[in-house]
Amino acid sequence: MAEDNFPFVKEVFGQSFDQPEGGVIPEHIERANACFDALVHDMNRITDCLLNGRPADLGDLSRHVETVIELLREDERYLLGLTQAPLDCLEKKFEPIPHPMTVWHGIGSMIFTLHISISLTLPADQLTGIGLAAVLGHLGLLQKPIQSNGDPITMFKEVQSICGQLTPEILKTLSLSDSDRPCMSAATKICQFKYTIQEQSSLHDANYQHAMIINVCDVFFFLCRFRSGDKEYSPTDVLKFMRSEMRNFFHPDIIKLFFNKLSIYPLGTFVLLKSSEIAKVVGINENFLLRPIILIVLDSEREEKLPFQRVDLRRNPYLYIRGPMRDDGLTEKYLDIF
Repeated sequence: MAEDNFPFVKEVFGQSFDQPEGGVIPEHIERANACFDALVHDMNRITDCLLNGRPADLGDLSRHVETVIELLREDERYLLGLTQAPLDCLEKKFEPIPHPMTVWHGIGSMIFTLHISISLTLPADQLTGIGLAAVLGHLGLLQKPIQSNGDPITMFKEVQSICGQLTPEILKTLSLSDSDRPCMSAATKICQFKYTIQEQSSLHDANYQHAMIINVCDVFFFLCRFRSGDKEYSPTDVLKFMRSEMRNFFHPDIIKLFFNKLSIYPLGTFVLLKSSEIAKVVGINENFLLRPIILIVLDSEREEKLPFQRVDLRRNPYLYIRGPMRDDGLTEKYLDIF
């Protein structure tokens, strides 16, 4: 693909994005929880309507997407941390999610997509359309659930072929106010480009560029929750997999931007340190992907380390990460800690 098709990506390379100092304030967490709960509730309602042949109004969903944008602009850490939580943890905190491949994957992909899109300083009206495209992009799975249990690339291709496009049948059942129609029109175009994304070589349409961002976020979120027998991936494993086995899936500018925004150790994940302590990743040092900001929560004896110790690994060269840890119990226990 021609590199000059992505000027909005090139503008952010080399910039520094400062992380907020200290922890996420309780008021922000409360608002984020309320927004996330509303998103789950509304997506559950929409899927129920579609499955039962009833019209589904998208007005509330559009407002929830706008709230997500506001929250991510203020402090993205908590919402990104929620995307790392296991489904059963979220269902304890919020309401049950009967169709996780549609609802939970849609919400997770939307949060990642908007996080990256906000860094590109896109106009607010574009952000809402992008968010709707990401959160609604899996509705096709309601009509045709995935059946295979093969390797992750094969399964993702199957998911993409089913849900990459908002079908006319689905669109007929979605109800919109006049004020929401422009955003939904943009979302529909993005979804249509996403459906054929692997077949395109070069396109100057911004909707196609937005579809590429959603696509890479979809891949990441799907693989982080991929299970086949005993095989599962940590977010760090997924990022390595995307850079190796799946490197031909993405435009190099898009994947570079994605890695720079998420880091090798994404927000909300846990790592094992050289000191045998366990820490939660609570901040990203862009362009220093192996040196995030961490919060040490367990000492070398696996006892809780109080008070938690905040360490910027970029400024502590003698402490380094041995590797990622996948522990749903830790994720649930320290979900609100940043």
